[in-house]
Amino acid sequence: MNKLKTEFEELEQHLLEDEKPSLYLRDLAQNRWFMDSYPFS
Repeated sequence: MNKLKTEFEELEQHLLEDEKPSLYLRDLAQNRWFMDSYPFS
């Protein structure tokens, strides 16, 4: 669970600080762990 927390903290940092967080999210969406783990509503 600690690894998952770290991944979400990294995601939050990118969303808050990146000039274009959509580029990071696009790359992240290619990773299966994100699509299986993120609580999409």
